[in-house]
Amino acid sequence: MLAAIAHRGPDDLRVECFGALALGHARLAILDPERGVQPVRARCPNGSDVVVAFNGEIYNHLEVRRELIALGAQFQTHGDAETLAFAFSAWGAEALPRLRGMFAIAAWFPESDELILARDPLGIVPMHWTIARDSYGPVLVFASEIPAILKHSAVRKAPDLAAVGAYLRMPRRSFGERTLYEGIRSLRPGHLLHAQLRADSRDVQLLAFHEFASTAPDSLTTLADAAAAVREAVIESIVKHLQSDVPVASLLSGGVDSTIIAAIARAHGCGASTFAAGAEGDEISSATDLTHARHVARRLRSEHHECIVRRGEFLRRWQSSVQRLGLPLATPNEIAISALAESIRPHAKVALSGEGADELFGGYEPAIAAIQGFLEHAQHHGHRPSAQDAAAFHLDAFSWAPTAAVPELLAPKARLAARLEPLLEQELALRFEQAGDPSLLETHLAVQQEFNLLNLLERLNSNLMLHSVEGRVPFSDVRVLEVARAIPASLLFQEHASGTTCTRTLVGKRVLKAAFADVLPPSIVARPKASFPLPFQEWMPDCTAVLEGDAARAMLSPAAIELVRNEPSRHWRLSWPMLNIAMWANSNF
Repeated sequence: MLAAIAHRGPDDLRVECFGALALGHARLAILDPERGVQPVRARCPNGSDVVVAFNGEIYNHLEVRRELIALGAQFQTHGDAETLAFAFSAWGAEALPRLRGMFAIAAWFPESDELILARDPLGIVPMHWTIARDSYGPVLVFASEIPAILKHSAVRKAPDLAAVGAYLRMPRRSFGERTLYEGIRSLRPGHLLHAQLRADSRDVQLLAFHEFASTAPDSLTTLADAAAAVREAVIESIVKHLQSDVPVASLLSGGVDSTIIAAIARAHGCGASTFAAGAEGDEISSATDLTHARHVARRLRSEHHECIVRRGEFLRRWQSSVQRLGLPLATPNEIAISALAESIRPHAKVALSGEGADELFGGYEPAIAAIQGFLEHAQHHGHRPSAQDAAAFHLDAFSWAPTAAVPELLAPKARLAARLEPLLEQELALRFEQAGDPSLLETHLAVQQEFNLLNLLERLNSNLMLHSVEGRVPFSDVRVLEVARAIPASLLFQEHASGTTCTRTLVGKRVLKAAFADVLPPSIVARPKASFPLPFQEWMPDCTAVLEGDAARAMLSPAAIELVRNEPSRHWRLSWPMLNIAMWANSNF
């Protein structure tokens, strides 16, 4: 099992057994590389004996450590793993709300045979689990990545056909707790799993330890106040994310978000290396990520690197990522992210990225315009949308495949499963019920923040860690999100009427751009957002042979396979998820 995720931590692989528990850890040594080994055991005075292993970073671990020293804890390292162990010893699961960072944690209490698994509030670091059964009874199996779980001899491998149907509609790695594997669950962000592992019991409880307020009171009511609060919160977060005993690099797309992070990191003496990705030919165009990133890197005087993904290697990298991750990809960007990670690894173990800024600060102008149109239409007709109405709108507006088309993409058995369990409808309706009033734009933005961002964060973590690089995301921070939710939606973007038709154009991330006006060159501020750095639509015809596998044909309908095989570029919104499912099915079933 541990060998299956060795790429997540090639610096040290350890397995230890504690009665009912066998615990393996693959370490990427970033804090206290010499002494910060895991699993780590600790007992705080008046606390419990505890063993902890985790993946991620605790950015406030020095503050937590000071509290623990006051309780009598004596530390042997300056790493955050030991801080975590003493925190669980002193406070048990109550330690979790005190933590600020990204993490997937396993904490074992030998005296009571209790295990706690926990995942950070934004879901930056993955955690999967399942209950299998061997000759001795039920077995709780957990890991950072699904291929490790599948290596356990008691785990049966089978596709979750309802999740396959949901993926074809909206490509993601998880749908609430459900994954693309039957019975293998994803621990929800901000949740813990408590297991009692006594010989006669495998009781499991799932509990939330962190829940974001639906929307904060609008306390930042002017652009100046909002910009000042955002600047303070973002800079503080970036500085927190710089803690490291190894080199830190910056991903640089030449957009607003990555430019802010790279500039602040350079100002604080980190991020001397910057990395940008693009396709062959982008080097000579004036409008691509590569050229804009090059301009920013010159301003920052960073050691800049460019990673070129060529058409001939696109399919090879795509298939390799699917095979190693044991999952289809969510977005085409992942192939560029994986290539970037391979370029970064000789220079740094940590890379800063801008995921989260669009979701928190109104960066998706077409999506916001569509939501406004939905809300205005409902208001005009005197209709107050329900959570189900809002969920249905989001699916119709933002899915890759139209709702009516999805059943036609699936083979009969998968079609039936998808119809019986509409996972996306259920998950989005739940999100809207929890987020507040679906007639408010702020509610829709809050759902996007939690639902869409999780997909992007899982994508970044998985593909960087394939090459042993830890991705850090300063915008996707609990403090930054709290500030963002205190800003009225009306401040996040500007509306412009153009021409005699009074067509409305939205300009997003208004507050963020105002907050860092001194950092952002005018050409970066004015640059339109680019969704995908690779011309994957043009490269699709090279990839259709994967549709011929028996496993792919067991999940996808003959008519859909024929459509995509004949015109993959024209039907790219169908081709991308279908080719991913085909690759995944052929390599796993």
